[in-house]
This record gives sequence, C-alpha cells and structure tokens, in this order.
Amino acid sequence: MIPQAFSKSSRQYGYIDTQNGWLVVDTATARRAEEFIDLLRACLGTFPVVPLQVEEAPVDIMTQWLKLGGAPSEIQIEDECELRDLVEDGAIVRVRREDLFSDEIRVHLDAGKRVMKLALTWEERVSFVLDEKFQLKRLRFQDAVLDEAGESGAETAAERFDADFALMTGEFARFLPALISIFGGEEKGDFTG
Repeated sequence: MIPQAFSKSSRQYGYIDTQNGWLVVDTATARRAEEFIDLLRACLGTFPVVPLQVEEAPVDIMTQWLKLGGAPSEIQIEDECELRDLVEDGAIVRVRREDLFSDEIRVHLDAGKRVMKLALTWEERVSFVLDEKFQLKRLRFQDAVLDEAGESGAETAAERFDADFALMTGEFARFLPALISIFGGEEKGDFTG
C-alpha cells in the first residue's frame, strides 16, 4: 500500500487537431509530452506520432531575420535571443531586454554565431520563444485574445474551461499553419513510426 499512499496526480492538457493531423500538448518538456503520448497509446492501442519538422532550418531563418533586420510582417521580433557558435564547446550568448538589431548583436552574428532561440510575437496575438528544434516555449496569448476569452459569457468553471479551450484551439488553428508556412512548410519525410 505504500506506493498508493503517496500518489501524486497532475493534469496535462492536449488536443488532437484532426484537420491538420497534429497532436498539440501543453508541456515544457519533451519527456512530459512523451508521457502524454504513452498514455494515449495505452488507451488507444496504437498512436503513431512523430515530432513536427519544417523544411527550412529554424536556426537559418532566425539568423537571417536578425542579420537582415526583420521578419515577415506577421512576426514581431522581441528583445530576447540565444546565440551560439556551432563549433564544439562554442560560446553561448543569452540576451534579454536588448535591441536585437544593435551593433553588439551584429558583431556576434558576423563572428559566426547562430540564433538558437528567439522571442517572437505573431500578429500581436501570441508571444513565444522559438528554438532550434522548432519547439515553442513560454507561449502566451496577448491582450486581444485574453479580451475575447473574457467576453465568452461563461458562468461556471466548466463553461469557462470550454470557452477558453475552444478559443485556444481556434487560435492555434490559425497560428500554427502560419508559423509552419514561414519556415517552408512541414518537412515531407518517410514515416516509419
């Protein structure tokens, strides 16, 4: 009985976007996402998934944005990034609350450092940090989306959850395809899973 006496429960949210064929999991770590997928597989028997890959390397695109002084019109570059030398044991520069188009950043880029993480905002609706693996970190909805959520008219906690979840999935249905498109679309590879 000891293992059951100190059981720990947690909630992990995710949803399946059947239109795009995606599983979206709200987690900060790959390990937690894999645990979520393992539970789905245990319930369904099989659930073949592979991490999303894009055609254009995020490192290349994000580095070009900083070198050229901007991103596509729907993307706003914020004030945080991580630069890294690609050589073994290369230098890492983490920048916060800094103009990423300054001469100081330009010197690092000219020295060969590449952008591994970059804080971005999409259409003034979603802010996030994008990393070299095309993973979204610290995703936050902006005021426009939060205002829409507040206007739902939901009275109970369950109604608020349903309204918020519907708004979130609707926002992701627009945001994720747009972001993937900016990086050349989904990589077309052989599925062996």
